[in-house]
Amino acid sequence: MRKGSIQGYRSAFAAFGAYLCLVSADVLSQPDTGIKAISQDIHVVVQNGDNLSSIVRRVMGSSEFWEEVATLNKISSPDALKPGDMIIFPGDLVQKRNFARVAFVKGNVMHTSAASNTTAQLEKRDKVFLGDVIKTGEDGFVSLSFNGESLANIQPESHVQFIEFDCFDVEKSCVVNLLAEEGQMNFDIQNIGFKKPSRFSIDTPYASAAVRGTNVDVEVNDGSAIGVTTGVIEVTSGNDTSTLPIGKGTLAGEGRSITRLYDLLEKPVYNPFIRLSREDYVAWAPVEGAETYSVVLATSESLSEVIRSSRSAQSYTVLLSEPQEYYLGTRALDENGLKGFKGIQKINQVSVDENAEAPPLDIELSENDLTIVNTGKVTTEVHVGSALEPADGLDQLLRYTAYDIAAGQTLELDVNPNQDVYITARAVVGPTAVSSYGSIYEFTGRKK
Repeated sequence: MRKGSIQGYRSAFAAFGAYLCLVSADVLSQPDTGIKAISQDIHVVVQNGDNLSSIVRRVMGSSEFWEEVATLNKISSPDALKPGDMIIFPGDLVQKRNFARVAFVKGNVMHTSAASNTTAQLEKRDKVFLGDVIKTGEDGFVSLSFNGESLANIQPESHVQFIEFDCFDVEKSCVVNLLAEEGQMNFDIQNIGFKKPSRFSIDTPYASAAVRGTNVDVEVNDGSAIGVTTGVIEVTSGNDTSTLPIGKGTLAGEGRSITRLYDLLEKPVYNPFIRLSREDYVAWAPVEGAETYSVVLATSESLSEVIRSSRSAQSYTVLLSEPQEYYLGTRALDENGLKGFKGIQKINQVSVDENAEAPPLDIELSENDLTIVNTGKVTTEVHVGSALEPADGLDQLLRYTAYDIAAGQTLELDVNPNQDVYITARAVVGPTAVSSYGSIYEFTGRKK
């Protein structure tokens, strides 16, 4: 049974200005069901100085449709227009000016066009129109951009259809409604250039929610999990309605009530570092209440251009094999699958010089006084921590404080005498290269 019906949330539209809605999966198997063509016929009176190309460009945003307009209006010659003539743009043609553009795509992402009823691999810069369906494979990601700079990021194993779409006229607002049978999506809703608030919605089998100027996560499997990291949304399921402010989430589906709100987990805090290479683990402090962590490596700060993603209980991740600049996004998930706030770290990964050797160190530790002398000829990066942790089958120094010691210089630290001390180091070969790490120096069994 459909629990969040289209009719049920249409009336909420005007009251909330924007919304995110969820309906039943059987709708997706019938591409024409529930699709709403917003655009009406447009009538244009020809003015002095107008030509067909300029009129089409003004109405459609591009003159590429001029031949279609000429045919529909039985215009034999574009030069035959006179002031006072009427040109009609049918609603189904007007809808073609409304589309989302593919800003990024990776892996298996199939696009079914409602206009041609054909399916093909989605490519960057492709357009997605009303009624179109997107289905991502287990390795598929796609980021769709809309007028107003809003983004919809669709993750692996998702099935999404556009059932309402109008984002052309900046005098109004950007209106988008997506229907999702399954998968994970993130919406970053902006309102750049529009005079009225953008109105986004998504439908799944379990609930409906009104969204405006908000960053929202939605996951659909046996139920729906909805979390808000900016803004406020209104969620409806059956006869129940809940308001989700920033930092709150809710669950919808059998045996769940959207009136019960959950606190989203805090964003992970990364271990500070000076530089990172493929030999490093990027670690963060464990978040209280976290069952797993979602980790995304991307080439954009919005995390829409995904290189790699994973989900595990580990509070660390490995880097790429090749050095480059990218962004790491980490989120803690609670026992309900609700995603917490996002920690983002920009990384300029350096290379490892296989010919360079780890530097020699002269280390002295007495009670709480730690002295490290760099006896080598280049700058040394030293890591000092209090515990080794298992990572990939080996004990690693994941959480540490990093220091650079110039050649011939000394580092003096005050350390806790009740903690073990572990030290490792590598040579800094240049601005973008380091050596491999040397041995781990262990000072254990200290006063506790």
